[in-house]
This record gives sequence, structure tokens and C-alpha cells, in this order.
Amino acid sequence: MTASVEVVLEDHPNVVIIPAQYVKFDADGKAYCEVIQKDAWDKFQASQKNAAATAKPPVAGKPLPHPETKLPRERRELTLGFSDGLRQEVQTGLDEGDVVILERPIKKTQ
Repeated sequence: MTASVEVVLEDHPNVVIIPAQYVKFDADGKAYCEVIQKDAWDKFQASQKNAAATAKPPVAGKPLPHPETKLPRERRELTLGFSDGLRQEVQTGLDEGDVVILERPIKKTQ
């Protein structure tokens, strides 16, 4: 005889969860991230409507900008909650649908 059990230690409804690598910390130890400004993102999405009809977009039905496209950004201070090391709970500072930016340095090969 066997049994399968799921134990829920905590439940955190109505919070945003992002990959932990998107969270940065300033010199004072305050958590923040960078997001594309909402109006700039909406304009980009509208400009890509025709392209999206002919190509399969990579994420959630929305085409993404080329990495070299410079869309206006804003810094958002975050109040963090639980983290498992891979995912980070964000209690305040982000809303569902915000486009968070992950900067990764590109190494040029010679």
C-alpha cells in the first residue's frame, strides 16, 4: 500500500514571482529591478502586430524586442518575500504583466 502526500507549509496568494537573477541590490542593500516602461512596451507591441501574425512569438504570445533595441526603462524598488534561491517572491514593486529586464554582459569572441 502506498500513499502520495502534498504538504503545503505556506501559501502566498496574489504575489508576483520572478527568477531570482532578475533582482539586483544597490549599495545600501535595497532590492530593485529594471522594467521596460509600460507605455514604451505597449507601443512596441503595437508596432510588432504585423510581424507577430507571420512569426511564432517566443513568450506568452508576445513578440520580444531585439536585444539591441533600447526601450525606455525605469527602476523599481522591491519588497521581497520568500525565495528558494531560484525564484523570488516580490511583495511590492512589480505588477503582473510588467516586463523585467535581465542584463547580461556579452563577451565578444575574437
